[in-house]
Amino acid sequence: AFPGLFKPISEMPEEVLRHVRYSRELLNLQGRVLLRYHQETAPRFHGQQDVWAVPQELAEGTNPVPYQPEYGIYKLPGEDEPRFHLTTVFVPAGRQNLTAILAAGTDRNGVPDLVLFDVPVADQIPGPRQIEALVEQDPQISQQFSLWRTGGSDVWTGHLHVVPVGSRILYMEPVFLAAEADAIPELRRFVVSDGRRVVMTEQLSGAISELSELSDFVMPMQSAASDVQEFGGESLETTDLDWSTDALDLLEKAEARAREGDWSGFGEALEELRLLLERLNRDDR
Repeated sequence: AFPGLFKPISEMPEEVLRHVRYSRELLNLQGRVLLRYHQETAPRFHGQQDVWAVPQELAEGTNPVPYQPEYGIYKLPGEDEPRFHLTTVFVPAGRQNLTAILAAGTDRNGVPDLVLFDVPVADQIPGPRQIEALVEQDPQISQQFSLWRTGGSDVWTGHLHVVPVGSRILYMEPVFLAAEADAIPELRRFVVSDGRRVVMTEQLSGAISELSELSDFVMPMQSAASDVQEFGGESLETTDLDWSTDALDLLEKAEARAREGDWSGFGEALEELRLLLERLNRDDR
């Protein structure tokens, strides 16, 4: 009825093809199927011994909501360069610890690909709700939240970002403050966690620097795909971060744009974070 309405992807201009993104709705659907169908043997599937679930988080409210896939630019294990990915996470049914990470992306030709990373169960890597519980239980953070609320302000945390950094995992969530119910929210703090400790500062770079001074963070992932390099659960040695002045300046500028409501700048801050930590990861090796 409408000849010529749809054209093959081969005819898409290269400058447009570079911006092809994996659908969040599609990854949500594939994730729901994967909750049961990742079990590879008939006895295991029949007994439903290893069913997964979509974790919950408290993004922008007090009632838990399903964790949503997020876009980001980073380098996954086995990749040579950072790429634009869409990732989501899973937990075992009835539990809160992380069990797998599903990453989707497209190559230069617009061809989609999926990579599933298994998180060793024995390592008890925390999931989104467990990280949020760490934040809520931290004395300094809870005290600051109470002070803001006592003054009549609304305080809430945004989406919890699960950031793959080489074979490690880092968690970050923004903290927003609104003086009145209808006021425009301000980005006031960054909360960063390695899964064991929690740090909250005004600047993202400061949170990472403070966290790095405490001790090492080891969050091993293992690829379930045969064509991706596998990472075992070996511990990584502690390494002091050598923060470049130029990199910190760029990150602080990005944070300033985020405070002004420039979410593209906020995304740049996350990207700078990944680049710095990936540099640390390379130095460790």
